[in-house]
Amino acid sequence: MGAWAAAYTVCMLHTSRPANDDRLAAVSAGLDWPDPLHRRAIELAEASPDREQWVRFLSRSALALGTVLVLAGIMDLTAFNWQDLGRFSRILLTAGVFVAAGVAAVVRGVEDLPGKLAATSAAFLIGPLIGVIGQTYQTGADAWQLFAYWTVLALPFLMAARWMPLLVMWTVLVDITICTLHFQTYSGQVESGFVYAASALTLGHLVVVALSEWLGAAPWFQRVQAVGAGAFAIAAVISSALFDQALVSLVGAATALLAVAVVQIRHFDPKRDPFAVAVSLGVALFALNTPVIRALAEADFDAWELPLLGVGLLILVESGGAMAWLAGFISRHRGVS
Repeated sequence: MGAWAAAYTVCMLHTSRPANDDRLAAVSAGLDWPDPLHRRAIELAEASPDREQWVRFLSRSALALGTVLVLAGIMDLTAFNWQDLGRFSRILLTAGVFVAAGVAAVVRGVEDLPGKLAATSAAFLIGPLIGVIGQTYQTGADAWQLFAYWTVLALPFLMAARWMPLLVMWTVLVDITICTLHFQTYSGQVESGFVYAASALTLGHLVVVALSEWLGAAPWFQRVQAVGAGAFAIAAVISSALFDQALVSLVGAATALLAVAVVQIRHFDPKRDPFAVAVSLGVALFALNTPVIRALAEADFDAWELPLLGVGLLILVESGGAMAWLAGFISRHRGVS
């Protein structure tokens, strides 16, 4: 794994130029790699796919594309022939493909690409199946309930397959569930509904952070989810400070603090990238400064210059201290793998 990471680093430093021995040696000269790792990294960076690798890539791509087209065809077939199909035909068509995908995942196993695609197809078809049943029998369920059931029922497939595309789909389902719940439940309560939605999105992305770590997702995806949790926590804090409701403010502040605690505890490790710590520091600064700004806004001052100057100095001192601490953290743990 170290050689692959080294080769990736070499390639990404100069992606616009062709790789050769002189350029790769010049780029990696200051990285202090051992000679075996250095030679292996150059071999991997200069390597080109052979015939077998191209065949494997094309076959896997064709299989994934075919799976997407089959799923789209099933949905279009059901929607286009909705009036001609009877009740049981609509349900059996979608349910039959769902059962077939689930059986294929169980029989084939989820260790290779066909099994993972089968498990992902089964998880995807849960939503259309629930929608077909709801439209056929007019259950009267809200849209957020459909996505909530879909999210919960797709979770076992995610836990079994442990596959990145399925995790991305499940993350999107979590966000859609929370957003539709907000728009359908709190449509008349804009202030409290916005804070609750931001708080729920924060918790949802924290769950995804934990799942992505346990499922071994790509580091970039974990960072994106950490940033998402921090951004929604900041939104919860700011909105809770703007809206004059004690319970709402408490929910927003508690969510922000929970985001900071969970992300820092999970990622505050010298062996990990300190990126999540920087996100947590940003959330903490917003959580600390927003109530102060709100209190000043509600106060009655004869002259606003001094309070504003004090807040500005406070933010500068906090930001400088956070950046200095983060820089020290990075310098102390740089090079730890």
